[in-house]
Amino acid sequence: MTLLIDASVLLATVDAGPLRAAARALLTGGFDLVALDHAAWEIARIEHARKRRGECSEAAALATLDVLPHLCRWVATTPALVRRGVELAFELGVSPADGLWLAATESLDAQLVTADAALYQSTRNTAFDARIVTL
Repeated sequence: MTLLIDASVLLATVDAGPLRAAARALLTGGFDLVALDHAAWEIARIEHARKRRGECSEAAALATLDVLPHLCRWVATTPALVRRGVELAFELGVSPADGLWLAATESLDAQLVTADAALYQSTRNTAFDARIVTL
């Protein structure tokens, strides 16, 4: 089974928070784990902001980015995927970033795993209802 893991799940694998165990269980569960290359940029923005707020050191922020290539298989974010993501954003009333993850779920015929409660809730009672799970 292919599991598309979003940036929130990728971060949870390296974070000391309450979702770490569940996120790490995915890494050893024998799944085909895939992430959009866009997630690396999302995580870079988050780590940069954390460092600027004094929540982590530069070394810690960079160490998080160094781990990313080893967590899963990465797929390209294409203009066609972005377009479909924006269509879904308009249709479902989600952000374009969330629409991108939904478009990738369709494109990869995958199940999306997220730690983003708002994204999960926004897809209830839609065509994506059965294709998204939360940690």
